[in-house]
Amino acid sequence: MPLLTLGTDTCPFTSGNLLQLYAKLGAANDKNVVIVTIAVDPYRDTVKRIAAYAKIIDAKFQMWTENATTSKPVPPPNLSGKNSVGTGDTNATLTAFEKFFGWTVQVVKEGSPASVDWMAPYEKLTYDINHSDGFWIISPSQVVRFESGNAPQFHGTLATALAKFIDANGQYTYKHPTPGGWTPAQAVAALSYVDGKIL
Repeated sequence: MPLLTLGTDTCPFTSGNLLQLYAKLGAANDKNVVIVTIAVDPYRDTVKRIAAYAKIIDAKFQMWTENATTSKPVPPPNLSGKNSVGTGDTNATLTAFEKFFGWTVQVVKEGSPASVDWMAPYEKLTYDINHSDGFWIISPSQVVRFESGNAPQFHGTLATALAKFIDANGQYTYKHPTPGGWTPAQAVAALSYVDGKIL
């Protein structure tokens, strides 16, 4: 599923749901399911950053980033009209993922006040990434068997490391979980449907 380690309003809840989902699959002793996240900002989400993020949140699932050359992102000069979407952050591997899954990934202007980089706390972010949300279930033969394009609906206590990332919008979402968003229980149900057995 798409993930942005510098996301401050939705992606921490995606990570939170994935941690819960991983625990549920472990409790069910299911070894046929592999959870994979795919970076939607390969310019910043390098192997080093992905590894650091995985360590911070204690993720045991796989986290991938694209290894092809990534162009430097250029944020839009304003928030409206034809220039509301920036350019750059183009990576051939990410483009292939976008085409395969039907994802949308766009460079957009950073919010105000700008969030700071958790790996460099004194460095303000200069752009953001709008991207598709949800989860996809793929068969071993690389066929998409199920997809949910919804943002995560998180319930529970967010890990301290993740809670530090969220901005004002994220704080609101934490208190008011996204209506209609996907939950770990729904992901397990979808996996059970695809796998043909109760997990």
